[in-house]
Amino acid sequence: MLTIKTRQLKAAIHTAAVKDIRFYLKGVLIERCTNGDVHIVSTDGACLFAGLIPAPDADCSQVGPWCMIVPIDAVKTACKTKSPVITLVPMPDGRYTIGDVVFTPVDGTFPDWRRVAHYPSIEAQPVAPSMLDPELMCKAFDAVRTWHGLRSDALPAYAQRDTSCTVVHGPDCTGFAIVMPYRTKIDTAAPFTPASY
Repeated sequence: MLTIKTRQLKAAIHTAAVKDIRFYLKGVLIERCTNGDVHIVSTDGACLFAGLIPAPDADCSQVGPWCMIVPIDAVKTACKTKSPVITLVPMPDGRYTIGDVVFTPVDGTFPDWRRVAHYPSIEAQPVAPSMLDPELMCKAFDAVRTWHGLRSDALPAYAQRDTSCTVVHGPDCTGFAIVMPYRTKIDTAAPFTPASY
């Protein structure tokens, strides 16, 4: 049994894939590590969210390591609860309940999210995400705000990790999102000079 804050699970909805041939992305990864930490991760391939519930705060009776991908429809339905916490419970037949929703975990392997999940060096300065998709940045901001329980008008910080992506983060180290840049360069031209009136 694992009990987590509803908003923490809800944060992962923002970056999970919805219509994707990669069925293993249409869900939220929940994993319990050997040290007792719990990670909640989702990605659509262009934007990734990862959240950490440190071992002392993780209310879990199942010793790790273990992981599962919870189908996104089950997560969305479970997060409609008014309860501030939600519980993941195994059933004898191999299925699980998350809140009041019964589901079968996605039979697939989640991508190795740890490969991209590292923060820029402390010297890194926030930069304008000129080659980033605004829609992806909005997803990242929404996920980080939801995880941390921030107001909708709060603007999380972001930093360019290198030329490959931008990291969006909140007031503590427990939740962040990674946004990949455009895959193709956009053709641009200098702005026109307005004619006199």
